[in-house]
Amino acid sequence: MRKQTKIIFFTIALLFTSCSPQKRLESLLKNHPELTTTDTLKIIVPVTVPAVNDSFVINYRYKDTTITCYASDSVKLTYTVINDSIAKVFIRVPPKTIYVTQKVPVEKIIIQKPDNWGIFLKTLPYLILGLIVCVILGFIYKK
Repeated sequence: MRKQTKIIFFTIALLFTSCSPQKRLESLLKNHPELTTTDTLKIIVPVTVPAVNDSFVINYRYKDTTITCYASDSVKLTYTVINDSIAKVFIRVPPKTIYVTQKVPVEKIIIQKPDNWGIFLKTLPYLILGLIVCVILGFIYKK
């Protein structure tokens, strides 16, 4: 019964001392910032601009005439002289889609495949130390 209590206590202690994978990753990145790099994410968002139709009256001092001109490929400007001093101006801009590009910096984790031989050499001192502890405990409990 005493042995089962020790096993249960040991299991509960392991559960309380273990971390979630997210916390272990945060700790690893905090201790080793060389494992992250900043990458730029490019986001393209289409924005539709609605059509614009507007008219207004201005003072004008030339002959009666109607002139249509295009300010660009899509903007149409028409003005008509009503009398000696007044002209009516009409502007039409058709709907258009504009693409807005936005760059967002993002931290990215560098994934490197570990070298198996290097891992073995790093853990070798701990393996030897564990083996020595096991041999010493075996001699102590054998007597």
